[in-house]
Formats: sequence, structure tokens, C-alpha cells
Amino acid sequence: DVEYYSSATTGISSFTLPVSYLMAGNVVPLLNYNNLILSPAESKDITLPDGPLNVSGDLRITGSGISRLNTSSSTRTVTVGSGLDILSGTLRFMNSLNTPQDIVVLGDVTVGSPATFDVSTTGTAANTMTIHGNLINNGVFNMRTGLSQVCNVTFAGGVNRQIAGSGSVTSF
Repeated sequence: DVEYYSSATTGISSFTLPVSYLMAGNVVPLLNYNNLILSPAESKDITLPDGPLNVSGDLRITGSGISRLNTSSSTRTVTVGSGLDILSGTLRFMNSLNTPQDIVVLGDVTVGSPATFDVSTTGTAANTMTIHGNLINNGVFNMRTGLSQVCNVTFAGGVNRQIAGSGSVTSF
């Protein structure tokens, strides 16, 4: 597992995941993870990288800050090979520069209590999410925060999927 985190006293207020690192004088792309955990502290945020991102296992969101999908001027796709688990804090489509972002989850999407998965109320973008598993919402799942602030959700696969949970908001 790789975890990017901040605390009330540690870490800058806004951090974007790197797209590469330097090893023995060579630039190595950093766009694949086995399991990835984002854990920003309150009043801090962590932004996914400016490039396609592949997480072969689980993408977990914890902490009390905001984890943000890409904020660049180009559409990027995040692919999660297993589950997307928003356990606490917020995961947000940012609508930055009015550019849609895409996420494909090959397993279940789970929103815990008191977590939030939503779309920013500013900017205009038609984001997309494809879920190959179930949606379990026990927090806030809001993919339509305004007329032009949306994430179009598609359930994929050859079997019926469930939308379940006791969340206070489940909006498509």
C-alpha cells in the first residue's frame, strides 16, 4: 500500500500526487499503484495526478480533508481494479477549467459514514463514472450538485447491481 497523507501540523495545505520520480538519473513514470490511500487532514487537500492513474487494487479515501480528482485542463481517467472506498472525508470531482474527469471502478463503490463523494458546486463539466460492482452509500453520494455540475454514472457488467445503504443523500 502507498499512502499520501497530511496532518494538522504536517504537510502543505494542497498536494498533488507526482507523475514521476527520479531513480539513478532516470525519470520513471508513477501512474500505477497496487493499493492507494489518500488521507488529507481537515482544511487540506490531496489531488490525483495530472495523468491517467491505474490502481490495480483498492483506492481508499480517509482523513477529514478533500481528496480531489484531477484539476488539469485535460480529461484524465482513474481506473480502480477493485474497490473504491470513501471511508471518511470527501472525494470530489472538481470541474476545474470546465474539464470532465472519468473514473472506472471494476468493483464496488462504498461511501462510509460520515464520508462524502460528490461533484464541486463550481465549474461546469459532465464527469463520468462506470461502476462494475455495487454502490453502497452510508454517507453522502451526490453526483448532481447543479444543472451543469454532474457526474454521469453507468453500471456495467452482465449481472444486476445493487444500490444500497442508509446514506442521507444518494443523487444521480
